Amino acid sequence: MKMTNINKNAIKWTVLLMSLTQQGMLAISAVIADITNAFPTVSDQTVQFLMTFPGVFIMIMSLLSARLTRRVSRKKLMVLGMTFCLLSGVGGLLFHQAIVFCFLWAILLGTGVGLWMPLATAVASDYFQSEERAGLLGAMSGAQNLGAMLMSLIGGILAVSRWSNIYLVYLIAIPGLVCCILFLPETPANREKADEKAGVRIDRNLIQYSFLIFYFSVFYNAGPANFSLILAERNIGNSSTAGILSSLMLLGGVLMGMMFGKINDLVQEKTIPIGLVLLSVGFCGLGFSRSVTVNMICALIAGMSISLVLPQVSYQVVQGRKPEEFAMATAIALAMGNLGAFASPFTTTMAKIITGSSQVSARMLFCAAGGMIGAILALLLCKRKN
Repeated sequence: MKMTNINKNAIKWTVLLMSLTQQGMLAISAVIADITNAFPTVSDQTVQFLMTFPGVFIMIMSLLSARLTRRVSRKKLMVLGMTFCLLSGVGGLLFHQAIVFCFLWAILLGTGVGLWMPLATAVASDYFQSEERAGLLGAMSGAQNLGAMLMSLIGGILAVSRWSNIYLVYLIAIPGLVCCILFLPETPANREKADEKAGVRIDRNLIQYSFLIFYFSVFYNAGPANFSLILAERNIGNSSTAGILSSLMLLGGVLMGMMFGKINDLVQEKTIPIGLVLLSVGFCGLGFSRSVTVNMICALIAGMSISLVLPQVSYQVVQGRKPEEFAMATAIALAMGNLGAFASPFTTTMAKIITGSSQVSARMLFCAAGGMIGAILALLLCKRKN
């Protein structure tokens, strides 16, 4: 399909604005301690699942959305998904009197993100090639972190007066929704129907990179889930401080996302072990330091990891594939990433078993060790591939 530069720019800005909503589940990290206080009969681990529970439905809907494009146009599915993201915020703001309501809105958010997320990545792979594609995928990762950073920072401030105000941040879905309606090309469902028997090759490359994003997500998502708890344990800061830590972690992703294209040109798939090392260093500092300033620096370092790992995985899983395989290959990898995000709260139990301590700092050090082990595994994978 021939595209003018103006149309390609419109597509680029559309997927970037949509990406602002992708990590919406992280916004809740600023109020984990407040929700725990609001529902004293609910355990810490259960409340932490509010952050990762959407990942289950992102995983399910990511796999379904690639197949639904054979019956429904890609644009309609993406508009529906963004609408669900917006409605999850409106519903949460109005109805939050029981923890079960919070989980219902988490389900709606995960369903919405799962519908549009793999399709947005497929759009980037369809209309952009080689270096331009890698650069856009890196920018999308940066936009994801920028959106989550804004939601965490603004949400933490809003939650000082009432924790449920955190749901107001999901209004950030409006610009992406409007641009999706106005600028995204309509892809007829007939195109995917013609390839219905084609499926996707489940090869070693897809399996390996899907495992890496699963492993990374388990440890990465443990950080924001424990920020407010570790501050409370050390009796420093409040929900606003936790929001700042989350925002700085996401800012690291934004900054690295802007540089991903150039870094990828230099080290290629080695961005993954580098990202895991940064995650380990950041979490190690968070586990040891009692200084708010040092914690902020460490959160920034840890946050850089996601924009080295996620876009590389998205780039690698579509290499050597036919365009009709892009959506499903991307959906499988991102589904594994969200499965890892869902499993992240189990690091609380694993850390307690292995370290013998129930302190939040022990969880952070456990995740730091996990990140370093993952870096070694990823480096060995890169050497084997070469």
